[in-house]
Amino acid sequence: MMPTMRELLSQNPMTFNELLDLFEAYVSTIGGPINTGHDMLRKEIGGGEHVALGHIFGVACDAEDMAKRLCQIRTARTAGSDVTITLAQPDAKRLGWALREIERMFSSAADAFELLERTGAEDMDPGALAVIALARRALLVAAAHDGAELRCFADKLEKAGQYQEDAA
Repeated sequence: MMPTMRELLSQNPMTFNELLDLFEAYVSTIGGPINTGHDMLRKEIGGGEHVALGHIFGVACDAEDMAKRLCQIRTARTAGSDVTITLAQPDAKRLGWALREIERMFSSAADAFELLERTGAEDMDPGALAVIALARRALLVAAAHDGAELRCFADKLEKAGQYQEDAA
């Protein structure tokens, strides 16, 4: 069943795909009424060609072409590897801050283990020192690898937030 215009107007798309859905539904609803109006005018005016009737019919054809183009856009968007997440700007800022904070915590924890390793080297059990050294090393690797990944995502969130601010 095709949605009514009132149903379409009440929708609140949050993602690009939902916006495509809404626009595609709208475009698919306008062709029928335009063609009906065109046919009614053609009966009233007569069967000949009229510029106004040609214009009205052209709009209906444009709607059909737009529906096809939207289908192509959707196919291209869903064929890729993009994942879309919708966040309110304050949530994105908090998430970006948290990602950067986790990255800092990796480094700080590694520094704390290094301090323990240096200051307790003479008094500490060799097994405990080995555990501290391994923990420090694991945290340094996590800071280098996982921290870089977190920083990348934080940068993407920040950039997306800047686009939002620029648009406002």
